[in-house]
Amino acid sequence: MKTIDLQNKTSAQIGKIEVFWSENKSIGLEKTIFHRMSFPLVPFVTGLDGEAETISTRIEVNWLNLNLNDPMEMDGLILKSDPADGAHITIEIAETKNPCDIKKMAISKVGKNLYDINCELFVDFDFGGIAKSETFSFKTKAELDPKIKEE
Repeated sequence: MKTIDLQNKTSAQIGKIEVFWSENKSIGLEKTIFHRMSFPLVPFVTGLDGEAETISTRIEVNWLNLNLNDPMEMDGLILKSDPADGAHITIEIAETKNPCDIKKMAISKVGKNLYDINCELFVDFDFGGIAKSETFSFKTKAELDPKIKEE
């Protein structure tokens, strides 16, 4: 199975962070605040099956229950994830949403609603059978939307 080699083919662009309320009593979810992050990647060629077409994709981090006193204050957070924690982290390549786990994400406030993100991500390409799984490290910034949404 081939390796995509994200580390040498792309980098993360400025991302966005959203905060939202969600409630679903049918599954026992009380009204809870979650965070969502999205990091577009610089377009790249995967090299899978001789593919020469440049793709555009993004890393999606969703359903993060951070349990913060102030959901708008993320300075100093160090995040990790695993399949059992309920977070939904993916990168879509070859029409497959490949699951990811955050090995470590450090978040530092650098301005009003602006954060530095330093992340090491495990990308499970084996899940969709498209390539060998790999680790992707990136540094970027993310803008926090100061409005809490209802979902």
